[in-house]
Amino acid sequence: MNSRNIQYDRDANKTSLLSSTNVNRNMKNKNAIPNTVESLLGISNLIILLENRSEPNACPVVDISLLVDKATNYILNPVLIRKDGDMSNLEQLSLGLQDIQSSQKENVLEKKFITIADHMKQFEKAMCATAKWLACSKKIQSFDDDVKIKILRTVWFNWGRLEHMTATAKMRIRGSCGKEQLMFSSDTKLNFGNVHIDLSCFSKYSFEQMRYFFSPNEVYYDEAISKMVEMQPSDIELTYLICAICFHITGKHFGGDIEEEMGHLQDVLASDLHDYYCKNNFPMYLLRLKQLLKIKDTFVKLRNIRLEKYEIGGVFKVINMEFSQCTHQEYFHVPC
Repeated sequence: MNSRNIQYDRDANKTSLLSSTNVNRNMKNKNAIPNTVESLLGISNLIILLENRSEPNACPVVDISLLVDKATNYILNPVLIRKDGDMSNLEQLSLGLQDIQSSQKENVLEKKFITIADHMKQFEKAMCATAKWLACSKKIQSFDDDVKIKILRTVWFNWGRLEHMTATAKMRIRGSCGKEQLMFSSDTKLNFGNVHIDLSCFSKYSFEQMRYFFSPNEVYYDEAISKMVEMQPSDIELTYLICAICFHITGKHFGGDIEEEMGHLQDVLASDLHDYYCKNNFPMYLLRLKQLLKIKDTFVKLRNIRLEKYEIGGVFKVINMEFSQCTHQEYFHVPC
């Protein structure tokens, strides 16, 4: 027993032994507004990670119910009412894409580690931006609410990938992004060979063990991006490319009436693209159409490789499939 074992100031009403500095600091801490869970963890409050107690060392269940509700509200109740005048549907969607990418910075930092919080922010950005983008088209606004939601849940992930690809191509053309780099957000980029990814939310295995599933060319569609840089498409052409891929996937996935609706929508957009070429004096635009189709075919080829690997990962249970186990699991179902 010695003096160092004596516990002082256990009585909250007696602070005689505390220095005035400690008192002020304690009072400041008591009066300060407590940090939110979002600010402490760096994860959006729209996405909830729940511990999976069904088996030891299992990945968490990802509850995106709040995120889906937010994105659904964007597409069903558009906030931005634009006076489009005589703009075509393709021009409306192109302007929506430009609005979404308007925050892009020229001088960006290189990100070397992708955290779980980064993954969740990407989910939120992609789903909400897709909903806002779809709501820009008067044709899509005329669809039944059920059809709008089905389109959203089918295309949001692919749309997010395509948006990253177009942003990367634009930055490479301007010389702000290297050939081995990809835009990750409006103010960060990745280097294929110098990035580590935290996969603890998606797999029990480390990033090094999962290299087979994360080939840069497949994950980031680098071959398709290179073709974009070579072609240097306009915003209208990029928008048409995104539409052609996303709405084809939607129609093929659901079939029936929705496939018919998507086919009609693609016809409208193709007519809009023809009018764009004629209006801007592209007398021989067949070559540009062929280049767009090559980019589309490259994307589809790489996407099919990804689908095969997802299937392999599911068979051997190396990829976590428990997204939103209770509700909205269909938003993470990969449409074929």
